Parts: sequence; structure tokens; C-alpha cells
Amino acid sequence: MLEQMKLAMLAHIPVIYIPTDQMELIHEILYSDNTIDSLVPRVKYDSEKKAVVKLADKEYGVKDDEKRTFSSIKDNYLIFVNSIDSDVVRCPSILLTYTTKWDKVETGIRNFISDYMGMKRSKDNNPNPYHVANISRSLCIVVTPTEQVIPENIAPYVMTVRVPALLDEEIEAVIASEFNAESMDISVLRRSEVLYSQMIVSLRGFSVLRIRQLLRQMIASQSIDFNHVNADAVLAAIRVSKKQMLENCNGLKWEETNATNAAGLDSISKWLEERIDIFSDPERAAQCHTDIPNGLLISGIPGSGKSLMAKTAAYKLGLPLISLDMGALLNSLMGESEHNMINALRMSENMAPCVLWIDEIEKGLSGVQSSGATDGGVTSRIFSTILTWMQEKTAPVFVVATANNINQLPPELLRKGRFDEIFFVDLPSQKEKENIFSIHLQKNRQNVSSFALDILAQKAEGFNGAEIEECVKEAMFTAYVESQESNIAPKLQMIHILDAIKNTVPLSKTMEKQITDLRKFAVSRAKNASKEIVLENRMEMPILLTRPELELERSFDSVLSEKDSNSNNI
Repeated sequence: MLEQMKLAMLAHIPVIYIPTDQMELIHEILYSDNTIDSLVPRVKYDSEKKAVVKLADKEYGVKDDEKRTFSSIKDNYLIFVNSIDSDVVRCPSILLTYTTKWDKVETGIRNFISDYMGMKRSKDNNPNPYHVANISRSLCIVVTPTEQVIPENIAPYVMTVRVPALLDEEIEAVIASEFNAESMDISVLRRSEVLYSQMIVSLRGFSVLRIRQLLRQMIASQSIDFNHVNADAVLAAIRVSKKQMLENCNGLKWEETNATNAAGLDSISKWLEERIDIFSDPERAAQCHTDIPNGLLISGIPGSGKSLMAKTAAYKLGLPLISLDMGALLNSLMGESEHNMINALRMSENMAPCVLWIDEIEKGLSGVQSSGATDGGVTSRIFSTILTWMQEKTAPVFVVATANNINQLPPELLRKGRFDEIFFVDLPSQKEKENIFSIHLQKNRQNVSSFALDILAQKAEGFNGAEIEECVKEAMFTAYVESQESNIAPKLQMIHILDAIKNTVPLSKTMEKQITDLRKFAVSRAKNASKEIVLENRMEMPILLTRPELELERSFDSVLSEKDSNSNNI
């Protein structure tokens, strides 16, 4: 970072923008001897001579009235909060402002740039040469806790310097130094190479200060002591710290994962189980030149358990689950929506390894084709950002996207490389419906053996998982009402569930045509999420084309028909 700041001064760039919440790092960079020697001239303002004079070689530190020395921090640094005032500059200085939003300092920055360029005039319409000389050798630094869009009118004069993430070697060095400071042997931690590898990967994106605080917390809580390391407690502490980092990030939310199984989605579960070892031991996977999976796209009928499968995926892989709400990223200001998406994706990389869940992705990307005419191209630019990130990301972020209507998704998103696999979730089979009834009866603390699950599954023809769950809930409510009327303990019976099924019209009837079209579209484009395929789905179905595919087919037909007409004329 210091080198980039030096380059900015040599290139006469007046303003440096550093988006970071690591104030301790800014303090270390600015107030180190190297910065004082290289960024600003070692000068001070002598009030007696009323001039800028050079400091002695060792003349910096705390002000000492007896020795008549001056603190270079006092003379060479001007600190502001949510403001900037270049009029107070009396010698070449670093003007540092810490703000939450650019609009709070925009006017002050604009005035500083005017001074820097010699555009600000005095009463006699001439620039003050003394002031210009000081400002032109100064540097303005703007720090915000999160990255924001730089106002257009000052963007050409601003250079953005991002705090680089710590390398694995640097993380290891921080851990080793903290163990030495606590007089502990790091070999205690390295006894389990798998845990040590997981810990290094999980600490990516953390600052030096945050890692040190986290290690001290682990030592204080005895998760790490002189002879033993509690692996579960160590990884749990890192997750809690990551959860706190997400609290102020727009569009991202930490999700709890309690699900262990999604009934009827055996093919997806098997696919995930085959890849668990890659996430549990990433170092070994890297040594074997095995890439970490990119993610899954789960499409299918509404209420079939797609969202539940996303939570189950995180649980099976042993990773934190973070949901991305694309609607929360939209902003009325030009460029802010795209910036919010970039920040969210960057934060998800800081959370790695993790599962990034994008629910109903087709809703967030709706209108991509007409984006230029409807929203000024915001949706298409956000979509482009997602595509590039999914293709180029190196952090172990496993993306799980769900979609009710895969037909609405742009073809660019469906090609191999974006997602490792695309699964289609259909209506559950007879056996799967029995399992779903069993799960929800157990949830409501009922004795499953008291119910004829095969009969319930037969009666629930065309029901999806969500509808079966609601039938059990409705039956429980009916049993509760009856118990209040007869003043007895509530007892769920078969008749209660059968009545609830009878009074429910499943989605497969109300949206029969749409569901049939979904099945036809997915038959050649996605794997079935279930091992058991419903009998009616085994029939050969015509393949439906997307809108771009239809347009391409029509263009080919027109070209062929034109050739045929030309040949007939000959």
C-alpha cells in the first residue's frame, strides 16, 4: 500500500481513496518512520520565521518545549472526521479524513483539488503561490469502512488503493508470532494438519488485528491451551467472527443450517457427499491439482425443497451458509447497484470457505434482455459482474442457486463452468412422499408407526413437499381445536390428515400447464434430483427451446428457405 501511495504522489494524483475498516493498518502505515521519510517532506511551519523550514534528522516525536522541537505528526498530518479543509494547510501535509459517505466530504475534496491544481484564486485573481506550493506537495487520503462509488466530478483525480488480503504465509506468521507472545508452542496447533489447514483457509480475509484478537479469545476460553486444541471450538469461534463481519454488509445474510436431510433429493445428496473431502482438506486437494467445485443450480417445481437443499448442502459440506439478496443491492444512484454487488461478492470471498445461496435467481435477473430500455442497463451490468466472478473466482465459495423457472434464465448462466451441475427437482414419488410425511410427523412429535404412510402418500397425489408439510400442520391445528371443544389432550389421527389432503388443491393442478412445460424444458438440460423418477415423467417429451434458441432456429430456417427459393429460380 505504501508503494502505491508513493506512486500516487509521484504521478501528482491529489487524492487517495482507501476503502477499509482496518484503522489500525492505516495508523501503522501513516505513522511509521518510512512514511514520514518518503511520503511528505520532513518540514514544519516556524511561526517566528513565518515560513516552512526543514526538520532535523531526528526531530520527530512528542513535542518538547525545552528543546524547542516540533512533532512531525502535528506538523505533517491533518486529521478530519466527515470533513476536509485545505485552507488550514501551512506546510506539505497528509490530510486524512475518515467518513462513512463520500457526499459528506465531497465539497472539501473538490476545494482541495482546486488548490492542488492552482485553480483557486485570491481577491486579486491570482493564486497564492505559497499556498499552492504547500498543497501541491500534499496528499489527501479518504478512508471509508465500506467501498462506495466515487462522485463523478472528482473521480478523475482519485486513485483507489485497496488493502490486500493476507497471504497464507502471512497468516501463518501472525499465528506463530501470537503463540510466541503467549509463550506457547505452535506444534500443539499443528498436531492435526487437517485442522491447521482448515484454520488457515478460514482466516483468509481477516486482518492482522482480527486474527490476533481471535487467537487471544481462543486461548482465554481454553479452546487452545498448552497441551490440547479443541478443533470444534476453534472453527466455531472463527465462524462467529465471520458472522459479525456480515452485519453491516448490504445484501448478505448469515443463515443457520439445521437441516441434515432433504427427502427425495438423493442424487444431489450423493453428488455433495462425493465432494466433502475437497472442502474438509483443501490443502490435499490443491496438492492433487483438484479444483474446488464452483456450485450447483437447482431448478424445479415450487415447494419441492430447493431452498431446503441449499441449507442441507452447507450442512453436509460443513460450511457456513450465506444468502445473497439481489433485490437489497439495488440503489437509485447511478453505479451504486453494481458497486453493491461487487462489495457483496468480495465479502463472500472474505467469508470463504462458505456456501453462497442465491434464492430464486431468475427473479433477480429478470429483464436482462431488455435491461437497456427498462433500467438503464443496471440488471445486465449486475449479471455481467456475476458471470465474470463465477468464472474467475479463486476463493472456495460454493454457489448454490435455486430457480423455479429455469426457462427464464439467460443461456450464458447455464453453460458448464458457471455451475458444475444443474439438477431438476420434480414432484416426489410414492416412496418419497412417505418419507416426507414421516419427517413432518416426527417434527410434530407424533408416533409415525400409528399412521399408514402408504395410504397418505397415495391420497396426496400430485402434492409437493411444502403442501405435504402444510397438510400435517393443518391436521395438527384441527386436532388441537377438537381437543379444546371436548376438553381432552390433543391427539392427531389419520382422519385429520386425510381431511387436510382432501381440502387442499395442489399446485400441480392449478399450474398444470406450466409444470408440464418445466418438465419438458428440463428433460434434456438437467439431471433429475431424485433417484426415483415419477412414472409419467419417463415418457419421451419434446424439447422446449428458450427464447434465444427459438430466434436462432428461426434465423436458420429463414436462411434455408431463402437458399431453396434461389435454387428454384435457377
